[in-house]
Amino acid sequence: MVTLDTVPPDIFIDDPGYLVDISEIEITGRTEPFGAVKLNGSPVTLTHDIFKGIVKVNPGKNTITVESTDLAGNNSIKTRDIYVYHRITMRLTIDNTVIIINDQPQPPLEYPPFILKGRTLVPIRIISEGIGANVEWDATAKTVKVTLGSKT
Repeated sequence: MVTLDTVPPDIFIDDPGYLVDISEIEITGRTEPFGAVKLNGSPVTLTHDIFKGIVKVNPGKNTITVESTDLAGNNSIKTRDIYVYHRITMRLTIDNTVIIINDQPQPPLEYPPFILKGRTLVPIRIISEGIGANVEWDATAKTVKVTLGSKT
């Protein structure tokens, strides 16, 4: 008696960890041995049940797609979102109007950071704009609106 295999292969994509300032990454994982695997549409090496391949990534959200086909022709697709972050370093000193962003001096601040009742206060505009956010001041309501991407 012959039984037809109709079960699609399982796919496990390893966690790539915390990614900062990279343009490509090696994606690894496991699936059924001896089949064929594609990573974002490109064939990759499968050694026993372990696959690995290089994909290009951009800052922000990246969706990785792994497609596995076993010897019987059964097919599975699994996706995983990974995030690539851009590191921004800001150096501020209490009572000093100089700010350094990514080792580059910026124009002097109008008001320096200071400590009040045990709390450190810094200008929100320079911090927000330093990470790429947009800052709007509403003089009537006396409120500040900070927008970063689609988040307010």
